[in-house]
Amino acid sequence: MNAPTFLPQTQRLQRAAGDPNWMQRSMITRMMRPVVVEDVVTVAPRLRRITLSGEVLAAAAFAPGLRVGLVLDDSLVGRVYTPLTWDRSAGTLTLLLYLNGLGPGSHWAQALQPRQTCGFMGPNTSVALPPPDVRGWMFGDETSLATAGALAAHGGLADRRIVLVLPEGHERVLADLGLADITWIRRGPEDKHLPELLSVMGQARLDAGPIVLTGEAAMITAVRRHLRDADVAASRIKTRAYWAKGKAALS
Repeated sequence: MNAPTFLPQTQRLQRAAGDPNWMQRSMITRMMRPVVVEDVVTVAPRLRRITLSGEVLAAAAFAPGLRVGLVLDDSLVGRVYTPLTWDRSAGTLTLLLYLNGLGPGSHWAQALQPRQTCGFMGPNTSVALPPPDVRGWMFGDETSLATAGALAAHGGLADRRIVLVLPEGHERVLADLGLADITWIRRGPEDKHLPELLSVMGQARLDAGPIVLTGEAAMITAVRRHLRDADVAASRIKTRAYWAKGKAALS
């Protein structure tokens, strides 16, 4: 099988209808490879863990911080995710899907069932993470759990300090992800958690090593401004916004 089962009919319909984007869509169908949903588990409110399998997953190398693209259905709508685990020997990949209630990606994740097929693309670099032997910091939120969990699974957290802002109920997944010892802050309404987050940063030793900021775009902006005011060199700061309020998806 070289492509998900929904693609041949889609290609014929688009060409017959004179779709002006047919060439772009055709390129997507040639680039992606099929993967199958093996397992779907709701691990916290608005957070689902899924396991995918496929031949392509046995061929690609993995490192924490990479991202992959999934083509969800025959509309060829795609979304980008950060893998939690990647087992090349078994040809499987685990993702954490955050359901923000906006857009086709969230609706797809909510309705997802085992044995469904989707298209796979990647992996590609999302954010440069420090290697296990380099001391560094990571700040994020519930959408950063997969990145933080991948760090814990590949090299441990001995020289990595992680601080996450989490909605109520999400803290219960930390132990399962190897993140029981990180610092976490309860998300408050209207960004009322930001003063506590900045206070934690003010008490931390940020004098050396890279600082990785992931998660919600406005939070990243506020934290980056705080770091700038604290005279942290811009070259030490790496950012990747995973979502923004009111938007269905970020590339």
